[in-house]
Amino acid sequence: MREPTKYCVLLSLLTLFLSHQTFTQTNIPEKIQFIHITNEDGLTDTYIQCIVQDKKGFIWIGVQEGLYRYDGQKFKVFRHSPDDPNSLGRGGVFVLCEDKSGVLWIATGGGGLNRYNADQENFTRFLNPEDSSAMHNFILALYEDKSGTLWAGTQYDGLFSFDTKTEKSTYYKNIPDDPTSVSENRIWTFFEDSRNNLWVGTLSGGLNKFDRTTKKFTRYLHNPNDPTSISFNTIAGVREDKSGNIWIATFGGGLDKLTYKDDNQIPIFVHHKFDPKIPSGLSSNYLVFIHIDDNDILWLGTSEEGLCRSVSSLNESSGLSFRSYKHDPLDKFSLLGNYVSWIYQDKSGLLWIANQGEGLNILIQSRDSSNFIVINRMIPILSAATMLLQSVKINPECCGLELTIKD
Repeated sequence: MREPTKYCVLLSLLTLFLSHQTFTQTNIPEKIQFIHITNEDGLTDTYIQCIVQDKKGFIWIGVQEGLYRYDGQKFKVFRHSPDDPNSLGRGGVFVLCEDKSGVLWIATGGGGLNRYNADQENFTRFLNPEDSSAMHNFILALYEDKSGTLWAGTQYDGLFSFDTKTEKSTYYKNIPDDPTSVSENRIWTFFEDSRNNLWVGTLSGGLNKFDRTTKKFTRYLHNPNDPTSISFNTIAGVREDKSGNIWIATFGGGLDKLTYKDDNQIPIFVHHKFDPKIPSGLSSNYLVFIHIDDNDILWLGTSEEGLCRSVSSLNESSGLSFRSYKHDPLDKFSLLGNYVSWIYQDKSGLLWIANQGEGLNILIQSRDSSNFIVINRMIPILSAATMLLQSVKINPECCGLELTIKD
C-alpha cells in the first residue's frame, strides 16, 4: 500500500512564501483558497482578535471570552475564573506577544496585562497600580521593542512601558496643555522601525512618534487643509517595508505611505484610497490590520471588503496596485467572512487570517523547484481525514506544521 505524502512546512519557506520572483503581477491568482477552522472544529468562540505562534510551534488565538492554544489537531481553552486568581484575567484577549525569552504576554479587556506561566499552565496578572477596576485595566495594544521592554496601550489611560524583570510600569498620558504629550489616551497600536522610532497609533488622535530619550511625543494629525497630512486620525496599524518606508493603515482614510521631503525631515503622507473607478486600487478605506511579509508583499484586513494584498512587492518600481479576496457564498473555499481582524504569518510561512465572528482561515502555499503549488486542497482542517488532507500536527524539528496528504 502506498504511503501518504507528508509535507513538512519548513522555516525556509519564509523566503519562498509568495515570492515576488515567481508570484508576479502576471501570474498572481485571481482566486486563492483557504482552510477554514470554525466552531465545528472546536473553535467555539469565533470572535478572533489576535493570533501568535510561540517558540514551540503552538498557535495561540485570543478571542472575546478567553484564549485558545492550537496544536494543529485540537484546542486547549483558557478562560477567566472569578474564584481562581491564577486564571486568565477577565475580559477578552485583544493582543498576544511572545517576548525574546519565550514568555507569552496577554493583553486583556479588563483584566490587565497577564503573563502565561508555561510550567504551571496558569497566569500572573499585572494590574494598574492606581486602580484595579476593569475600566482602568483595559489593554488594546501590546508590543515588545528591541530592548525587551513591553509597551501596552490602554482604552482610557494612555500607554505604559513594562519592565519584565522588575515588573514595574511607567505611564504616559495625554496632558491637555502639553503638545509633546501623547495626543490621546486611547491607544490602538505600536510599531518600532529600523531607526528605533516608536510609533503609537491612537483611536482618534492620529499618529505619534515617541522619543524614548526625551520622553516626548511628536504628533501627526489629519489637517483637511493640508493634502500631505495623514489621511485620518484613527490608526489601525503601522509597518515598515524593506526600503525603510513607513506604511500606516487607517480606519476611514485608507492607506498612507510616510516619506520625507528632501533631507529636512518634513513628513509627507502619500495617500492610497478606495476609488470605485480604479479596479486595481484599494478595496476599502476602512482598514483594521496591516501586515508586510518577508517578500515585501503588503496584506490588509478590512472591515467589510475582506482581504486585500499588493500585487507586487513594495520595493518594485511599478505603481502600487491591489487584489482583494472576499467571502463568496457559492465558494466553500473562499474567506469565511469579510471582516478581517488579524493577519499572521507563522514560522513555517502559513498565513493565518481571522474573520471576526466567523472563524479562522489558513492560506498554505509552497513551491517546488519551478513554481508555486497549493500543498492541500483547502478543505476544513479537522474534518479532512477522509479527504485529501489526512492530518495536521506540530513538528518541532521543522518549527511548523506537518501536513499529511493523501495521494
